Formats: sequence, C-alpha cells, structure tokens
Amino acid sequence: MKSIVKHTALSLCLAVGLGSCSDFFDLLPLNEIVLESYYTEENDITSVINSCYAGLQSQDCILRMAVWGEFRSDNISEGSGTSNEDVQLLRENILPTTAYAEWAPFYSVINRCNTVMYYAPLVQQRDPNYTESEMRANLAEVKALRALCYFYLIRAYRDVPFVTEPSIDDDVKKYRIAATPFDSIIGFLVTDLEAVKNDAVRRYADKSANTARMTRTGIYALLADLYLWKGDYDACVESCDQVIEAKLNQYNEEVALYGNNTDVELFKEYPLISQHASGSTRSGNTSTRIFGEG
Repeated sequence: MKSIVKHTALSLCLAVGLGSCSDFFDLLPLNEIVLESYYTEENDITSVINSCYAGLQSQDCILRMAVWGEFRSDNISEGSGTSNEDVQLLRENILPTTAYAEWAPFYSVINRCNTVMYYAPLVQQRDPNYTESEMRANLAEVKALRALCYFYLIRAYRDVPFVTEPSIDDDVKKYRIAATPFDSIIGFLVTDLEAVKNDAVRRYADKSANTARMTRTGIYALLADLYLWKGDYDACVESCDQVIEAKLNQYNEEVALYGNNTDVELFKEYPLISQHASGSTRSGNTSTRIFGEG
C-alpha cells in the first residue's frame, strides 16, 4: 500500500513538474499569520505604528519613564503610603531585583519600530496606494520613536544592547547581544534622525495627532536633547532654533487665518501659548493646547 502511495505522489510530481511538487508539499500553517504574507498594504504598516504608541503609553513604559527620571530627582519625596521598593529607589538603593530594573517594555517598542523599518519598503512595492513619501514619513516617525526609547534606556543604564533589526525568526543566538557604549548609541541616533527629520510630517490634519504622534518639530526637539547629552551645544542650539522657527511659522499661519483671535502670543519674539483662552479668564488653556490639540 505504501508503495502505491509513493508511486502515485511521484506520478503527480512528474505530471505537474518537480517545482510544483515542492510547492504542493510546502504547506503554510493554517492557525498562524506568516509575516511575509501579512504585510501587503499601508494599513498593515499603520497598525504596527499604532502599536508602537500603544506600547509607549502602557503603564510599564510610563512608570519607568517617571521612575528613571523625575522620580529620583529632588522634586520627589517619600510619603506615608510610599512602598518600600519606591523608598529604596528614592534613597538610591537600587537592587537588580526591583521591577523597575526591567527594560523589556522599551525593547518591545523598539522591536515594533524595527519591524516597520524592515517591512515598509516591501509594502511600498506591493501597495500602489502607499507612496514613497508616505513610507519615508512613516520611517522617520518610527526612527524617532526608537530613538526616544533608546534615549530613556541610555540615560538610565548608559551602556545597553543596541538592536536595529526586528526579531522575525526563532534564532535565539541573534538576541544575545552585548551592551553597546553610550557614546556609540547616541552618535548613531543623532546621525539617524538628522538623515530623516525632514521626511517627517510637519503637522497632521487632525490637530490631536500633533501632540499624540511624532512630528518634524518633535524630532527637532528630540535632537536638541540628544545633542545636549552628547555635549554638542552648538548643534543643540541649532535644533532649538528649528523648533522655534517651526512654532513661529505656525503662529504666523494662525494670525493670517484668525487674526488676533488665537491663544498664541509673542513674548520677546517667541510664540508661546497664553495661560488663558482667548476672551476668557479661565486658566488651564496652556495644558489643553499642549496635550490636547498641539
């Protein structure tokens, strides 16, 4: 019986060609998404970009942003309800067993960014509606998000594993990576962002996206901070000037459209959001504009 089956299979192969025989037996898993088949259109890239933001907005990331930064400054003091773990952190007694020492949440976002960079060019070839300029804007956006993640990591740990390729296979050896020096990482990030900053979206049509997503001005601001930590103060000032110029242009556009009925005012030639909404004495307008509309 086995001999009959073998001969039947062989006959089929000879009938349709040996190449087709290989395809016949090369079955894809029915209960899994094959990555190469998933990335076919722009929406697939957009979905992963959204997941990058979702990761950064997760409690795991936000808590570490606070604990690694402002939490350890003189602006924060322990209270009666402060946990023992937090008390030890405030006293600079940091143990490897603390939950805040885990950096996996940031590397998860980094991997999603790397995935977009890897597959976006392929999708741009497959989807005729996904233009090159849109792809370049997406790449600039995720490169900035990746740089932001690494910026938090190197300020907290200094030398960290530096990964620029996505984890898309099961080769565990690829992910046992030694730490890369602080200076090498920050140098790479600066060069990387300088190359793509002008590809980023200047302002989104949806005003809320201007504070919810990375923009060209956001990259200028991130570069200013990176240059500051790099010790390149002239470049830091130049990046700050680019932020001011972008905001000044935005102010001039608003004045041209709405006249003086705008919440932005010039203070010594710098466009700043006024504390009170136009025509109102109620405070809090600054927070709304910064975190609500942009």
